[in-house]
Amino acid sequence: MVRYLLIAAVAAFLLSGPAAAFAADEQQDGEGIIGTVMEVEGKATVTPAGEKTTKALAVKDSIHMKDVITAGAKSRVLILFIDNTQFRLSESTKMTVDEYVFDPDNARGNKASYSVLSGTFQYVSGLIAKKKDPDVNIDTPVGTIGIRGTKLWGGTIKDSYGVHVEEGAVSVKNDGGQVLVNKGEGTSLKNRKTAPPKAAPWPQEQLQFISSTILLADEAGVLQRITGFQGQQKLLQGQFKHFLKFKGPGGIKLPSGGDLKIGPGKEGKNGRIRKPSPFGGGGFPHAPGVPGGFPF
Repeated sequence: MVRYLLIAAVAAFLLSGPAAAFAADEQQDGEGIIGTVMEVEGKATVTPAGEKTTKALAVKDSIHMKDVITAGAKSRVLILFIDNTQFRLSESTKMTVDEYVFDPDNARGNKASYSVLSGTFQYVSGLIAKKKDPDVNIDTPVGTIGIRGTKLWGGTIKDSYGVHVEEGAVSVKNDGGQVLVNKGEGTSLKNRKTAPPKAAPWPQEQLQFISSTILLADEAGVLQRITGFQGQQKLLQGQFKHFLKFKGPGGIKLPSGGDLKIGPGKEGKNGRIRKPSPFGGGGFPHAPGVPGGFPF
């Protein structure tokens, strides 16, 4: 009789304690949301990370790491990342986010890596690139752009792939060499093997062209939408911080089945019991300090 009472008590504890906490954690971490679509003009799609099926992209849709976002012909997309970085995609442009780490309370480990697989884009730095020696880069078909807190444009112009800086500075590097591009300057690359030429101011004709490639039909309306979204941004930042703590680099890794492995979290203290299901895989979770789990 005592044995069954103990089992019932432990089950009740799990359902009200670790299991319930885990369910709450799953809701709080926001499923790793790193950005939100603020505007879609024309047609755009997203291929979610790890999937082969594409889905239509709409305003307020969430963006996750490794998603592949594509703007169709005669289309535009604006993505607002949770650190307030803005990415505009021009027509026939495809991009993905290779890595994204953002903690609003500890900038030391913040970093981001994007890949523009094809097409034309505009990047406006958010909080990740504001720290000293930012770890932010954009890979393009012809080279890699190292960000130093900036506003830049990249894309095809005439017979080359151009990079122009409106604010801040960037380094443009490929297999042939590297060049620094300062505010008001641009450079053009032929391919990954040919070194980028020395940066220089672009003529007004080219500046008008690059502006036309990323201009939105309702600039004022989109800006208002971004401003009104800042309250939600704070919530998403908190959710992503929670997500990183338990599932990101250095956090607690969740096993797919079997016994639960307990280890220190990101801060190295107070390991927590976490498992997709308290009764899945290996039965009851392993209790810290009790070899083999609960004694029944």
